[in-house]
Amino acid sequence: MQLVVAGSHSHTPNYVEHLMSIIRRKRLEDRVHFAGHLSLAQLVALYSTCRALVLPSETECCSQTLLEALACGSSMICSDLPENRDVAEDAAIYVRIGDGDGLLKALIHIQDDSTMLEYRNRAARRRKELPDWHEVAKRFTELSISS
Repeated sequence: MQLVVAGSHSHTPNYVEHLMSIIRRKRLEDRVHFAGHLSLAQLVALYSTCRALVLPSETECCSQTLLEALACGSSMICSDLPENRDVAEDAAIYVRIGDGDGLLKALIHIQDDSTMLEYRNRAARRRKELPDWHEVAKRFTELSISS
């Protein structure tokens, strides 16, 4: 299994250095890739071809990353936060915050092709249930005018 860490690391250089030291110590350099900032096209390609988006955040509620992965039909493993459940519903595998064993079990579970496809199908179904940006803007405008 390969791990691709996408996104700018400019705001977390100490954390990234800490991760890289662990990766070197465990000799995982060939399995972990820090991709840095990616263009929208590169992100869509990554979301569309990855085994799963893994978002074990302790604080990131209703993450744009989760919405992007859902829009691309990715299977997802994320923190068991109410906001994540509101967005993804049954289209994600949820892991308690800080539960390393649970995260490992979820990663092993998603390695099964039928499991991955099941969660991709759930993501596609959930994406169709969510409003598009035009509907969101319309509802926001209606709320703004009515208040």
